[in-house]
Amino acid sequence: GDAQVEEEGVGVALGATVAALGLSNKAVYAGDEVQPSSEPGADDYGYGPDMAPNPQPRVLDGPPFEEELAQGTLWPEVKKVFGHGNDLISVVADPRGEHCASACRAQNAATAAIWVWSTTDWSCVAKLKAHNLTVTALEYSPDGRFLLSA
Repeated sequence: GDAQVEEEGVGVALGATVAALGLSNKAVYAGDEVQPSSEPGADDYGYGPDMAPNPQPRVLDGPPFEEELAQGTLWPEVKKVFGHGNDLISVVADPRGEHCASACRAQNAATAAIWVWSTTDWSCVAKLKAHNLTVTALEYSPDGRFLLSA
């Protein structure tokens, strides 16, 4: 992504924002303006769903809510993997870094498969079918020979 450079060095993003139909988050820097939606009817309600307020750093009194994490956490996108039909719930890499395993939100056995990816070319090398619902946790054994799922 584009980085803003200030006189003292590289600018630090205050947070992140994702458009309603967007797949990637974008950094929000000090002085950035909230852009209004161009969707029909968006001006009928001031801050519509496509408008996120500029995140301001603040001290939290407890664990952050999902919306606070979505607006305040910028995860740089390095690589996308496509294949799962729903949002990823769990991702793990083996100890040698040769494979990653991923699982998505699932309501049936067809979508509950764990996908194993080669980190060399990011191709799917296996689909492990054993669950009927969402796999919420994945972990490789210390030697990388076994994959535990729950």
